Amino acid sequence: MHFRQAKKLESLEGLEELKADEPTSEETKESVRQVMSLMKNLPLRQQEIFHLREVEGLSYEEIAGHLDISLEQVKVNLHRARKSIRERMLNQKTTK
Repeated sequence: MHFRQAKKLESLEGLEELKADEPTSEETKESVRQVMSLMKNLPLRQQEIFHLREVEGLSYEEIAGHLDISLEQVKVNLHRARKSIRERMLNQKTTK
């Protein structure tokens, strides 16, 4: 209401569409390959949950329903998967 009264609204007409699919750098592609490779070393449940969340884009609730587990189990397993991948990536960077 404040902006309507102050007439500070601007039209969005004429703005060009933002490109959602911008080209990714080679470094980004390599990082994705590395994460996917490290994911294969995780326990099966963590792999499933990580894939459903990060690749498929499902919500925690959707993952819990799909795998028939509690929301808390989804959060714990996802946290452990991310932590494990992060630690392994850091170890690989320090050894290079």
